[in-house]
Amino acid sequence: MLLRVLTGCSLGVACLLFAAASQAACGSDNDCPGEQVCESGACVAPPPAAAASPAPAAPAPPVTPPAPVTRSIAAEPPETAATQATRRRAITGGKRHSTGMMVGGIITSGLAVFPLYIAFLGSLRCDHSAFNSSDGCDNSSYITGSLIVATALLAVGIPLIVIGSKREAAPSARLAPWATPQSAGLGLRLQL
Repeated sequence: MLLRVLTGCSLGVACLLFAAASQAACGSDNDCPGEQVCESGACVAPPPAAAASPAPAAPAPPVTPPAPVTRSIAAEPPETAATQATRRRAITGGKRHSTGMMVGGIITSGLAVFPLYIAFLGSLRCDHSAFNSSDGCDNSSYITGSLIVATALLAVGIPLIVIGSKREAAPSARLAPWATPQSAGLGLRLQL
């Protein structure tokens, strides 16, 4: 037993000594911490690098002003349906047609849940009573009335939501100068 303990301790000490010896030596620059380099199996500080002389700066190219742009209102192509549609799609910051209409439509459409629920309960009661009695269902008027009310509420609410939430472009005016070889002036374009 004592022999096993001594052998185990000896092997443990040997492993620790081997690990410590392998930590002291380095095989490449990657084994050294920080910016140290490996020389002859030991990590040492890197040799000082010679200061590089700065390269002469290239002269800056001369700055030329941009050529003036001349535009003519007559030279602009007329707006087509595709460009109008693109312009309409680009309008995202416009205001809603009517926030009140949109909110009213949401509330009206939400109220349609109650008549639908009443019609559902009536149909369940009808199904249940058909099994228990032979005279049939007397709740059909409640079911039909509830479905008509729900349809009317949805028929009013959905158009209110659609019309009220539509975004409209804000009125704008654009003043554009134009120049041709014969004349010059200002062009005013209004969008209402």
